[in-house]
Amino acid sequence: MHYYLQIKNRVTWPNAKDDCERQGAYLVTIDTEEENKWLTETFLPVWGPGECSTWWHCCSHWIGANDIEQEGKFVWTGNNRDVTSYSNWYPSEPDNAWVGDCVQICHGGVWGDYNCDGGTFSYICEKD
Repeated sequence: MHYYLQIKNRVTWPNAKDDCERQGAYLVTIDTEEENKWLTETFLPVWGPGECSTWWHCCSHWIGANDIEQEGKFVWTGNNRDVTSYSNWYPSEPDNAWVGDCVQICHGGVWGDYNCDGGTFSYICEKD
């Protein structure tokens, strides 16, 4: 069984990671399409028609995927496993724009890479 906690405070990815770890958890690892859908429906805001002028304007939460150690090799912070068994990248992602080493979950459950220190977002912690 896994437990999830949404933190609505907006922080950088490293601060989100550290906060989850202080709580004995880790930034969420998403293993299946079903889990991605559940997280999206449970924690992401509902955006009205026309609110997301571009898909990345409606990215709201950090998740645990990152390629900090090796460019292009995304791993999960919780277990250091490769992000290969399941991913839900937006079609043009990951694109490493703005040195995008950390990952956000966005409107519709798609993922995008973003600069780890370049923005502040809410985040989801997970604990086994």
